[in-house]
Amino acid sequence: MSQSKIISAPNQREIDEIAALWVVRADEGLSAEQTLELKAWLIKSEHHRTAFERLSGQWGGLNNLASLSDLAASDDVRNAMGAEAANRLLVFKRPVVAGSLAALAAVFLFGVFLSALITGPAETSFHRIYQTEIGQQETIRLPDGSSLIMNTASVAEVNFDQERRHIQLVQGEGYFDIAPDKEKPFIVETSKGSVTAIGTAFSVRVDAGEMEVVVTEGRVALEALSAEDPQLAPPDGKVAAELVQVVAAGHAASVTTNSQAIEPLAADAIEDELDWRDGILAFNGESLESVVADISRYTDLVINIEDENLRAQPIGGYFKIGEIEALFDALKLLADVEYEYTGDRHVRLYRLQ
Repeated sequence: MSQSKIISAPNQREIDEIAALWVVRADEGLSAEQTLELKAWLIKSEHHRTAFERLSGQWGGLNNLASLSDLAASDDVRNAMGAEAANRLLVFKRPVVAGSLAALAAVFLFGVFLSALITGPAETSFHRIYQTEIGQQETIRLPDGSSLIMNTASVAEVNFDQERRHIQLVQGEGYFDIAPDKEKPFIVETSKGSVTAIGTAFSVRVDAGEMEVVVTEGRVALEALSAEDPQLAPPDGKVAAELVQVVAAGHAASVTTNSQAIEPLAADAIEDELDWRDGILAFNGESLESVVADISRYTDLVINIEDENLRAQPIGGYFKIGEIEALFDALKLLADVEYEYTGDRHVRLYRLQ
């Protein structure tokens, strides 16, 4: 087969990522230069326009998206902006005379040097790793004015540079209140996927099996981890058709290797989900087994429930984080659950016959 007839398939994940960034930027308002760059990107491929229209339709509330899409698809724009003009927006154009580039570089470097002498070195990047111990919580002010509340046993690696704000949530849970900056998207990445926003507020929790996202303000673009890697693919071998989806305020999303789901949450349910920020654990009918799993994140105690029926016992109430003995006493009052220490750091929950 002739090599010239081989056409590479588009990388849909990369296209979706770029489309999501343009949608969140458009929500904040585009500059004239950004508008031209977006038009050039939309014109470049039908796949680009399809991804952009799909995600902007999910996003909602953008008055100028329809006109941008229509304009990008029009013959007028195609004729006005050829391939060379579009490329000029994205890459440096090669100079006609090589010497002029060298001269320009020399002037630029001298300007940087002179600026450094006058103002001192500017901080263009920020990198730090934050970690909380079991039972510890910490509020962190980030250099862009955003804040991060880290929950128990969490690890977050922060990397800010001139192009983006990136946090790798290695483990645990964090609540992000993001300072708006349409030039620099804010990305929280986990082993299960990533969340992209510009100015909004949301929480992310990740463990070995799942990523959970709760959005309290604005909207975010949620990207699930691609299952293209055979080791990550679901048993039937299928890959989710839409890796990037929009999650609006008042909604929660869960992402696993095999699936992702988005559902609305009532205001009181969102408050219960995020009460940990105030040092409180709230339960509203969850099973004792589920309650113990959540409690165990805040203590190094190993808590065992031997009775199957007791594991299913529904529990409701508010408990203060860190006061484990008071919590055990409350379980006794609420559900007649007894406890005893069976070792230095082991506790057994049971019910008297």
